[in-house]
Amino acid sequence: MDYDGNLLGLQFTILKFSTFTIIDFHNDEPASFHAAYMRGYPDGTFGPENHLTRAEMAAIISRLKVMSGDSANDFRDAQVHWAAAVNAHVYSAGYMFGYLDGTFRPDQPITRAEAVTVIKRVLERGPLHGLSSPSRRDVPMDHWAFHEIEEASQDHRYRVDESGREQIEE
Repeated sequence: MDYDGNLLGLQFTILKFSTFTIIDFHNDEPASFHAAYMRGYPDGTFGPENHLTRAEMAAIISRLKVMSGDSANDFRDAQVHWAAAVNAHVYSAGYMFGYLDGTFRPDQPITRAEAVTVIKRVLERGPLHGLSSPSRRDVPMDHWAFHEIEEASQDHRYRVDESGREQIEE
C-alpha cells in the first residue's frame, strides 16, 4: 500500500465475508519473543553436562534482568575476567555477593545452596521463617542457607510479618 505524505493506512485482507468478518492484518511479526539467557561456548557447544560456574550464573541473571551499563567491580579475582561486567552488575543489584576474603570466585562451580539463594533474590521470594524443624535431612536449621532452601524446596503458604519476613503458615 502506498502512503501519501504523512497519511497512515492499514493493509488488510478479508478472508471471508459474513456476519462475522475475519480480517488478516498481515502481521508477519512473531507473537512473542524470548531473548536467549543461557548461551553456549565460543566453540559452538552448549556443554549440557558441564557444571555452572558463578560467572555463568551471573551472566544468566544479567541477561534475564536485562542489565547493562557501568558497575564497579572490586573483586580482586574478577577484574580481568570475561564476566567482570556481569559479575559487577549482579553484585550491584544485590543478586550475588562475593566472599569475605574479597573474591567473587567466578570460575568456581556454584553450589545448590548458592543457586537457591540467587534465584530467590531474582524472584523476590523468601527466605522462609517460622519453621520448627528442617524438611531436608541434610540441611540443618543452622545451615547458612536454611531459610532460602526451605523457601525454594517446598510448597507452602506464608504471611509477611511486621518486620517484612515471610513466616510459614502450617
